Amino acid sequence: MGFNNVVMGTELGPGKQVFDDLGIFDALVRPHLEYCVQFWAPHYKRDIEVLERVQRRATKLVKGLEHKSYEERLRELGLFSLEERRLRGDLINPCNYLKRGCREVVKHWNRLPREVVESPSLEVFKRRVKCGT
Repeated sequence: MGFNNVVMGTELGPGKQVFDDLGIFDALVRPHLEYCVQFWAPHYKRDIEVLERVQRRATKLVKGLEHKSYEERLRELGLFSLEERRLRGDLINPCNYLKRGCREVVKHWNRLPREVVESPSLEVFKRRVKCGT
């Protein structure tokens, strides 16, 4: 029984629960929903709706959550909506960068030649910058 078939309902009838405990959900479903969320970042409304629909359906498969609202299911599973998850990741990533890598980047930035630092555009900067200088 494949993940997509279970979530899309092709192998289960209505009202059937697959996941008796949250550990199984966390192990089998959650990684598929959260994998590289910041990188695939859908921009079209229809793509976002399809992905959100997959998460809605998957959360209904957890025993005891099938009759709760989507927001309640997300809260109990410790999940966020697709949009909230992307925004959260977009906020966490710069925070991690600023906390960990900022000093290192500043050190390298200060070593760049003046003509690179004063590039009139990002495209010019990209052409001029050479790592390790």
